[in-house]
Formats: sequence, C-alpha cells, structure tokens
Amino acid sequence: MNSGVFFYWFSWILIIWILFFMTKNNKRKILAYWLLFIIICSNLHLTVGYYSISVSFLLIFTGSAIWIIAQQRFLYQLLCSFTVAIMYAAIHFWLHIAPVWLFLPITVIIPLSCSLFIVLLVKKPLYRKAICLFGICSGELVYSITMTGYGFYRTIGEIIFFDYIAGILLIFTVLAILHKGAAKLNSLIKHKQLRWQNE
Repeated sequence: MNSGVFFYWFSWILIIWILFFMTKNNKRKILAYWLLFIIICSNLHLTVGYYSISVSFLLIFTGSAIWIIAQQRFLYQLLCSFTVAIMYAAIHFWLHIAPVWLFLPITVIIPLSCSLFIVLLVKKPLYRKAICLFGICSGELVYSITMTGYGFYRTIGEIIFFDYIAGILLIFTVLAILHKGAAKLNSLIKHKQLRWQNE
C-alpha cells in the first residue's frame, strides 16, 4: 500500500466517474484536468532549499485552497482545516512515539481517524472534501517542516500521502452511499406505512 497503487486506482475511478457520469459543464472539465495533472505529476518533485516538494502536492494544495475560498462560510472552513492539519501532524508525531503501526498499518490509521474527525466536524459532504484536502495538505506541510527542523529530511507529499487522501475520500464516498441508501429506505418504509393506513 506504500507504493501509491491505491491512489492511482482510486484516481482513475474518479476520472471515469467525472467523464461519464457528471453533467457536461466547465466544472467537469476543470475537475478532470486537475485530477489528470495530479496523476501525471505524482512522481515529479521540486527542490527548494532543504525541502523537496511533490508537484502533485502543490496542485492539490492550490486547488483545495481555491475551493475553500469559493465556498460559503470561508472562515469557519479555514478554522476546520486548521484543526484537521494539527490533528494530521499530531497523529504522525504520535506514531513516532507509540508503535501503534504494529497493530494497524499507517495507511489505515490515518485515513480512518482523519475521516471520522472530519465527519464529526462538518455535515455537508462538499465542505468535508474541501476541508479534507486543504487540512491534510496543511498538516503534511507542518509535519514535514517540523521534521526538517530536527534534521529528518523528507519529501513534502510522498506517494503514501496520496494514499491517505484516497483512503479518506473513499470513506467519505462509502458514507455518502450509505446515507443515501438509508434515506431511500426510510422514505420507502414511510410510503408503505401510509399505504397500509389508507387501506
């Protein structure tokens, strides 16, 4: 799971969904191009001083920042993203101290804990995705800069980082499907109850 296979798999599923199931408009084109560039640039890196930064990381960070700014309740979403960033960085520091990864892989711990935290923090699915991307990117930035300060040099936005994002987005997708399914089942039960009462 550390090779980015899950990220590529999930990204291509998203590309297929965007191209074949979304309504044809400018939003669809922008999303498709953005995601394609993220996939293409996933192995490209820029070196700035002591820091090595993934080009795909910069694309996600910039795109999510624009997404956050374009949404309503900008300050609230920014605060939520900041909270998620601190949590993401804290989990990484915690994993260095406590060997929790012996019981569960990191690719499960981070997506699961971050997604559950974001779900509790934000209700709207669209806001969740924007806060997830911007918050996780900010957290990766905080963690990498802090580690570099202690002499542990690492790439900002390693390939495993994209697996974390793909894992969180997959959990959001599953939760959205379950929510829609539960809503439809509830409306069907109510409809049946009304029919029985009328009969």
